[in-house]
Amino acid sequence: MVLYPQTGEQEAVARRAAELGAGILLKNDSVAGIRAAVQSVLENASYLDAAAECSRDFRACSGVSGAADFIENAPHEWDDIDVLKELNKTNIRFQIVYWSIVSVLIFLAGFYIDRKYLWIIGLAAGIISKPIGKYVQNRRYAQLVKNRQ
Repeated sequence: MVLYPQTGEQEAVARRAAELGAGILLKNDSVAGIRAAVQSVLENASYLDAAAECSRDFRACSGVSGAADFIENAPHEWDDIDVLKELNKTNIRFQIVYWSIVSVLIFLAGFYIDRKYLWIIGLAAGIISKPIGKYVQNRRYAQLVKNRQ
């Protein structure tokens, strides 16, 4: 599969399919980029093998309702690791460390700039906390996947 997600849900599915080796994420959506991605998938049998393995796993669920139950109850535990719990712990640690650092920076900045402008630092910290937090979560998820293999 050549995967080109348009929503967050599609991105999660595409990322997992790529992790399993059943496809590649399209990074370059130009004609040349699409052509190269499709050729890569067609020329490399490992994508076909991985997709067939995914299909077997999915079909191994007991019937349609079994597959639906399996999907509805995701995420699943890997080798006694609760992925969601691990990602939540990572997020809590990140938030504590991040906002502690921001608080110290605001306190120290209070000695050098007028205190009525300190809210700007807090606002900027709030805005950039989401992409940094997402990066930290993605790194932790990749680490969990790598450790699983």
